[in-house]
Amino acid sequence: MKTVNYQNMKTKVSEFLQKAGKIASYAIVGGACILGGYYYSKIKNAPGVDKPTMQIQPAVKLHDVSIAINERNEMLIIDRKTGEYMTYQDSVGMAVFTLYAGKIYTSKTAQ
Repeated sequence: MKTVNYQNMKTKVSEFLQKAGKIASYAIVGGACILGGYYYSKIKNAPGVDKPTMQIQPAVKLHDVSIAINERNEMLIIDRKTGEYMTYQDSVGMAVFTLYAGKIYTSKTAQ
């Protein structure tokens, strides 16, 4: 007659349940992440949710503004009607100048 080693069986069952528990917890977390992503996109794109609209500003004509550079090399765009102005860092002015200079250069060399 064979004797059953209950202590050994108890250890094996405990190890099995620990591994199964880890796998089950990974599956639950993965499923929750998938469901969360699915329902997040559904809620975000719901018809009742207000989406921010992009405001397109009208083009500013040169006769409406004056452009200047101050002593700190900042670019100023001054509205001639109201006197309000916007100040841009010198890097913005240089980027605009480089863009237009490159455009003029390519148009002159292409001829």
